[in-house]
Amino acid sequence: LAQSPAPPKKRLAVFDFDNAGVAAAPQMIFFSTSTPNVGKSVADLLLTRLVQGGKASLIERAAIDKLIAEQNFSNSDRADPVTAAKIGRILGVDAIILGTITHYDYEDKVTGGGGTSFGGFGRASMSTKHDIKARVQIDARIVSTDSAEVLGAVQGAGDFMKKGVKVDVRDTSRIMNAGGPGNNNPVMTEAMDKAIAELGTQIEAALPRVPMHVPTVDG
Repeated sequence: LAQSPAPPKKRLAVFDFDNAGVAAAPQMIFFSTSTPNVGKSVADLLLTRLVQGGKASLIERAAIDKLIAEQNFSNSDRADPVTAAKIGRILGVDAIILGTITHYDYEDKVTGGGGTSFGGFGRASMSTKHDIKARVQIDARIVSTDSAEVLGAVQGAGDFMKKGVKVDVRDTSRIMNAGGPGNNNPVMTEAMDKAIAELGTQIEAALPRVPMHVPTVDG
């Protein structure tokens, strides 16, 4: 018996995520006070995750950025579901993924070490122990390009916790890499990877609810 062909994959476009949770996160003095563009990184990571999952067809981010520039849309415009749906129709996709980083939390608690020598005798400790916790939470909406209706709201979260991390106070590079929000922070990166994995799974589970976009042709 001939097998029925598999249904076509839904076509998606992932827009930059809003940086709300990142802007509210505390910054350490070792880092720049500017807010990293984590929202763009989230979009890139999510696109890669969905491509690897193989359940959807994704539009290249360069094509999205080019169209937005040609249409003179700003970042705030693309976050609006109605405007995003219009961009999605031009791109010919079935749905767009919009979202916000709602939590980008980091906590570094010094639990020991770093003391001074007693009475001038002995050797002062040049390292400190840290308990480190991080949480990344991302909320996303799946928006129909035909109606601008929100077809689904999904969420991904990732947590990281490690106790007794030793940091040499003389090594500023170790301090910079050990704590505080930032694109190169391995602690935040691990929490982010977990959040992206969960978010991708939630989006894939919602794909059956996404109708196929039928382009209209005016003559």
